[in-house]
Amino acid sequence: MNAALPALLILQIVFCGDSITKGWEIYNLFDQPQKVYINGVESCTSADILKRIEPIAAKKPHKLFLMIGINEIKAQNRIIDNYDKIIRIIQEASPYTLIYVQSILPTRSQTIDNADILATNKRLKALCARQNNFVRYIDLYDSFLADDGKLGPNFTEDGIHLTKNGYSLWKKLLLSQM
Repeated sequence: MNAALPALLILQIVFCGDSITKGWEIYNLFDQPQKVYINGVESCTSADILKRIEPIAAKKPHKLFLMIGINEIKAQNRIIDNYDKIIRIIQEASPYTLIYVQSILPTRSQTIDNADILATNKRLKALCARQNNFVRYIDLYDSFLADDGKLGPNFTEDGIHLTKNGYSLWKKLLLSQM
């Protein structure tokens, strides 16, 4: 997986996460895609990110966006502990990288309880509040909700992964936070 890192001296923007993050590659919504590195892997967990974050952090990206947890949402303690370790690894290797921890998105899945996502997001927000100014929490959750309290059907086809409409909203929300 390390061989997939771009041969740039410094990465501009990195997105690191699971298949939802990987979806950015499908729609190519970035104005300067050569400055953006997508490191999304299907079925990825926080432990998987922990295993692969060092070479990414060593590239000293300007901004690093993290979204992980949906594939292990019942293991909140593990998610939070691993996020804490991931943040520390990034900050040790690249203390001036802005780290954006993004909330886990709601779903329409019958097997994933959005209450678990909300509880994890609350803990992620608290974790970020204890960090320095280079770690920021971005709450995306509410912006993706439909009136029924689930991921808006216009943002998904399978109940979890986003459509182009979903990624367009996500991009808009991120730009408003930077």
